[in-house]
Amino acid sequence: MRRIVASMLLLLTLLLAGCSQQMLSEDELSALKDEAYQSGVAQAQEDAKAEAEEQYQKGYDEGQAKAESDAQAAYDKGYQEGYDKGKEEAEAAAQAEKETAAVSSGQTSRSVSAGGTSSSAASTSSSSDSNSVTVYVTNTGSKYHMAGCQYLRQSQHARTLSQAKSEGYTACSRCHPPQ
Repeated sequence: MRRIVASMLLLLTLLLAGCSQQMLSEDELSALKDEAYQSGVAQAQEDAKAEAEEQYQKGYDEGQAKAESDAQAAYDKGYQEGYDKGKEEAEAAAQAEKETAAVSSGQTSRSVSAGGTSSSAASTSSSSDSNSVTVYVTNTGSKYHMAGCQYLRQSQHARTLSQAKSEGYTACSRCHPPQ
């Protein structure tokens, strides 16, 4: 680029010198060449700086757009996973509440209809209830819990009451599940 500009200036200078029939001395010609060279160098530096700034801005803008896109995608994924987990937990808790309510209403109607029945009849209904009552255990604890117990925040796995007892779990003292 510099050579082209310098050559053009030199050619222009020679043409102008030839048109005016005036010859330039060796020193004048050398001074014109130096001036043309310096002008070409300055222009090339300005062009290179402008190009570098343009490339930097383009790269920055592309990186910023990608980072924003990636952040939005990560947010959307986390939101969906949290929503799905919350929905599953709420459905499990609602099902457990429903089962507990059904068992409670079944025990109430049995005790009312049985009136003065013997304790053996009550224990029979209690053992059949333990097969249908759902309780929850955690990954690390030794207790079984009712749905919604504060100790089920980290993990919860559904079991029937009889399964939980046979696996060695005991009743939680906080939520008071059936025994």
